[in-house]
Amino acid sequence: MNVLLFDRSAYIRNMIQKNLVQFKESMKITSSENISSAVNEIKYFRYDLIILDMDNLDGQFLTFNRTAQDLNSDAIVIMLTSFPNSIIMERFKQQGVDYCLDKTTEFEILLNRIEELLSDLERYHFKPSRHYEELQSWD
Repeated sequence: MNVLLFDRSAYIRNMIQKNLVQFKESMKITSSENISSAVNEIKYFRYDLIILDMDNLDGQFLTFNRTAQDLNSDAIVIMLTSFPNSIIMERFKQQGVDYCLDKTTEFEILLNRIEELLSDLERYHFKPSRHYEELQSWD
């Protein structure tokens, strides 16, 4: 499974990465500290799961979302925020975001959702992106 992780906080990125690796060691995680590099990543690589820092999109969500839907339309998108607002979260969901979670109080829910996704992938024999297999052969 290929994961794109964008959070401006190195602490949050590291915490999420550590937890993701516990689910599956072969998971490929691309970490980004700004939205511009996340936009560039999705232009050149396919991701199965995209985790974004909703608080630091710097006005680039629409650009990111258009690019993600064009090139990674089947990716699961999870938005994280430290300032939950149900109206804003609902608008992101209307734009195609699968989950909006509070990173301070719903971190366990985030991990549960990811674990469910991995279980679904294995149960339905979903084949991860071909890029994942290419990366596996490089190891």
